[in-house]
Amino acid sequence: MSTRPFSSCRFNTATLELVGPKGQMSLRPQLGALLSLFLDRPMQVLSKESIITAVWEDSVVSDDAVFRAIRDLRHALAECGCDREMIKTIPKKGYQWTELEATTAEFTGDLVITRPSLQKTRDPKRISFKLLWILALTPIAAWSIWTLIASRNQAHVTQHTRLAVLPVMNLVENDEYSWIRAGLTDAICTSLAEDEKLETLPLETVLNATSPSDAPHQSVVHLTQHTGVDYTVSTQIEFREDVWRLGYVIFKGDQPFKSGQCLGDSPMAAARELVKKTQSAIGRPYLSVAESLSPDPYLNETYAKGLEKLDAEGPAAALPFFEICVSQDPNFLWARLKLATCLFLSGDPDRAMDHLQSTIKAAEIGGRDLVQAAALLERAERYADLEENDSFKRDLARAREIYTAIEHPYGLIQCDFLHAHTFVNTSRSEEALPIYDQLMDRARSLRDHALEAKIYNNIGLIHFENNRYEPSRGFYLKALDLAQNLGSRTLEATILGNISLLEMEEGNYESAIKRFEQLRQIYAASGNRADEGWIRLALAFAHYYGGSYGKALDASKQAQTLLEATGNIRLLVFAIAAQGYLELFYDQGEIARATIDHARSYHYQDRDDDAYWFLETVTAWCELDEGHLTRAQERMQAFPSEYLSDDQLSLMVSALVAYHLGAFHQAAKLISQARERQPHAWQPGQQLWLEAMTKASEMNAPVPLPSLIPDANKPNR
Repeated sequence: MSTRPFSSCRFNTATLELVGPKGQMSLRPQLGALLSLFLDRPMQVLSKESIITAVWEDSVVSDDAVFRAIRDLRHALAECGCDREMIKTIPKKGYQWTELEATTAEFTGDLVITRPSLQKTRDPKRISFKLLWILALTPIAAWSIWTLIASRNQAHVTQHTRLAVLPVMNLVENDEYSWIRAGLTDAICTSLAEDEKLETLPLETVLNATSPSDAPHQSVVHLTQHTGVDYTVSTQIEFREDVWRLGYVIFKGDQPFKSGQCLGDSPMAAARELVKKTQSAIGRPYLSVAESLSPDPYLNETYAKGLEKLDAEGPAAALPFFEICVSQDPNFLWARLKLATCLFLSGDPDRAMDHLQSTIKAAEIGGRDLVQAAALLERAERYADLEENDSFKRDLARAREIYTAIEHPYGLIQCDFLHAHTFVNTSRSEEALPIYDQLMDRARSLRDHALEAKIYNNIGLIHFENNRYEPSRGFYLKALDLAQNLGSRTLEATILGNISLLEMEEGNYESAIKRFEQLRQIYAASGNRADEGWIRLALAFAHYYGGSYGKALDASKQAQTLLEATGNIRLLVFAIAAQGYLELFYDQGEIARATIDHARSYHYQDRDDDAYWFLETVTAWCELDEGHLTRAQERMQAFPSEYLSDDQLSLMVSALVAYHLGAFHQAAKLISQARERQPHAWQPGQQLWLEAMTKASEMNAPVPLPSLIPDANKPNR
């Protein structure tokens, strides 16, 4: 029987139609297979491995594909009025369909056709780059969650001392110790922040309120003005006479208060002495670094190196460092939390959730409130991505409860940011606006101009998502003005990226390219290969849409080189596929085939992701170029309807397939839709194709398709 009833819904296994009280929709094949699997095995706990075997068969997919498929199926059930809670998550075991047996209960009321989820209705250009610039828990250039280690409520200044730590000035000219500035500073902040009566500003706030070009005293003045700190610690480190020497000056307000030097046989040993002397100078009892980090100096140094790698190169480069810390010291909770973050970003969500669970449990037993709240908030973010609303609300409420108890305003702000973030990039993005309005009031009360800039940025993004470009530009410019006044290059770069994307959407490619080039130089100077790779890929598309095809091809190759070092397979596949696409555009079919084979050699099989379908589109075009019409036709027929109808390139390739099949009217219709989809991005060569296919439709006979690029503009390659 092809129709499977359950609860008040039914599912047709032949057509993949899901029908419920609120409407109906066609499921893509993977979701249909997943729902059939659940209906076949009610009340059974299905492991991730069994789901992958049943749904994806012999394909290679990341663990995260299961999470997204579960999330999307729950969303589809809810859209049709079915009970999304029938899919239950069983921690560490898998998922369970909780309806014991299917029923034949009928539902009443008129059916309405629901539109596809907005999650899958953006073209690769928008979905792949716009998501870079949402300032939720952290900015794009910093995956670290140390923004959670922050000051308490300003109303309690008489009970708490507010402290800031400037980045360590590294005087050691040796690449082996390049980790010191970011990693050692972060480790010092982590240790001091565990003292709940000492308000240690998050490193991100310090960086946003100062400029790398400022002298230490200038930075202190800026921090005092913008954040109201009581004390600021300025340091520099050198290795001389076989000893690490960490010189320090502690400022009270904007005046020097105490100074000295901490010695040690390693940078972390000197840092431990600094923590002790800082606490003594401001009248706080000494809190051992071992209580917040690890008693093993080697592991603390490894941890600091991991922090620097995470910031500069991405999760793949940082992962081994945190693995070492946790394997040798299971009670090193901050390292375990960072390991979980890296595992999530590297596509291993099951292991990440295990580490989060153990961190939360150990922190609760040990009374480590700050670590527990940070881990709960991290897990809440993952539950939000999975649309597991009950679990998300539970963890968010518990994190909020802890931050309230320890008077931690920045932690509470992060809770609200996450709450708002769950609405951004969905059909409910407008619901985030009142939350951002409340956050703005709190940011102003804390005198945190960096936070104000983030909020303006996110409000601008919501307007952009809803195609309100002028209001979007206004909020972006407010954010940019604040970031530039603060001298924060990282924050400024993030906002400039969003403005560039807005300009691309409006067809102002020349201006977008100039901004992207500015960003590329910023990230290249910082050594941040992960973000420079993203920007190179964005530049490739900007040059392409702007008509500079040679520069687009060069940028895609440069992006590939950078991204190969980051371990981000999704982006790497996207960059290589973009290179293949541009080579096909140049009529370089043989070269394009080698490029596409290279991209496919990574066996990226996540059919829920736009990078997969972008590669499939380029592959189909290459097959057409080689004369394999049947292969290309079969490949394009496998596309989800919502992706096919919303992406310009896939519409263009579908038109080409129809043209070669002799369906000239269909070809003209499809290529016209492609032009309507992105009129600003329509290229002269594509217009020639449109005119040729329209003429073929009128004649009902083939006509020669012109080259997309005139011979005079083709490079000598």
